[in-house]
Amino acid sequence: MKKVLVLLAAVTLLLGFTACGKQTKVDITETTAETAAPSEATQATTAETASSAELTMIQVVTQIEETSIAAESTASPTSTVPTTTQEILDAYTDVMTYAKTVHAGFTRVMYQSLPKEKRNFSNNTVLNIASNFMTTKEKAEKKPSVYPKGNDGEFFPVYGNKKGCLLTDVNAIQSAECKRLSNGNYQIKIVLKPEINPEPTPFGAAKAPSYHGAMFGPASKSVIDDAMNSKIVTSITKSATYSLKYFDSFSLLEYNPNTKRIQSLYQHCNVLISADAELIFGDFKGNCVLLNDNHFSDFKY
Repeated sequence: MKKVLVLLAAVTLLLGFTACGKQTKVDITETTAETAAPSEATQATTAETASSAELTMIQVVTQIEETSIAAESTASPTSTVPTTTQEILDAYTDVMTYAKTVHAGFTRVMYQSLPKEKRNFSNNTVLNIASNFMTTKEKAEKKPSVYPKGNDGEFFPVYGNKKGCLLTDVNAIQSAECKRLSNGNYQIKIVLKPEINPEPTPFGAAKAPSYHGAMFGPASKSVIDDAMNSKIVTSITKSATYSLKYFDSFSLLEYNPNTKRIQSLYQHCNVLISADAELIFGDFKGNCVLLNDNHFSDFKY
């Protein structure tokens, strides 16, 4: 029974990392592969993530037992609505980066969910329990994260980077549109093509390792692997494979085209988590869809 509890806690840990994502700071001023010392804010965030994961494992086991993220922009303000995919991507990158360079303040609301109708594992008990430990929309809206004007922008996409978007390949875009709203603002929506196991952009890196990492903060499979390869999990696992497929992920940006100030930003990621594990006491296989939502509003310039 204890081994079953350990496995269920481990799967919950997998879902937890996928829901929150995790970025890594790197020192781009050196040519060596040494990792830069993280800032106090990053250390606190990392520690909080780690302790939260540990607490989640404990809570999951307990429950089962009881129930059996000012330089001016180079582009000039324009009144012409971008039309081509390249123009839309350029406008998006320009506006997002401008918010970073002037250190705009903002409010962030982040939450996750595991829709019951998209849970297709041989045993959905762990998913039902895992969903109880995720941040719901209601809970997130009650306690939003507020970043005052002048903040370093680490927790605004692209996380830990000076640019608001690192995507340059339009072939990675599934669809892109821009329209003028009745209030005069522009609204850009960019949807990315599906990508399997995308890695996030390391803090301070000049290039993104994946196109989802160039725009969002996907979960790092390498980080998840470290957690899943612990002795406590491998001791009961004969073989195990899993994948994280991001699909129909989009960024919805509303901004003033004359001032390039953001009115709101909404980023949404769909993650198809597939797993196939052969355990010493049976198989655990199937898939589920995790929904990640990030709302940014109340911008201060």
